[in-house]
Amino acid sequence: LGCGLGLPALTAASLGAGDVRITDCLPKLLRTVRRSAARAARPHLVAAALLDWDHVAAPDEAEVYSTEQGVKAAQRKEAGPGGGGGEDACGVAPLPAGDRFDLLLASDVVYSLSHARQLPAVLERAAAPSRALACLMV
Repeated sequence: LGCGLGLPALTAASLGAGDVRITDCLPKLLRTVRRSAARAARPHLVAAALLDWDHVAAPDEAEVYSTEQGVKAAQRKEAGPGGGGGEDACGVAPLPAGDRFDLLLASDVVYSLSHARQLPAVLERAAAPSRALACLMV
């Protein structure tokens, strides 16, 4: 959840994780990390996908604008319309609605009060419906 430079996901793949998804709301960042994954060990097990928390849970109404929203808007404007093939205009497909995971890795994902309030809904959306969920947050 929130990929940063992709190190936790790339490490998980190199250590044997069978299905690794790198998610973020910033398409350019995901494209960059996707290129890194292509050069990493076991690249066939790593995929990048858009996961915009604002589409999972509404942002806090009191928070009119965040830096992340500005960067996201600029990247989408720069990309222009289109995408096709299930991808957004920036060339990265959204995380399919049915994809759920037994292990979630998150680092530096709460940058605002909205993020703190959205996090439980994002965890619920991404977690597999199993008896136990392992979630590592740094």
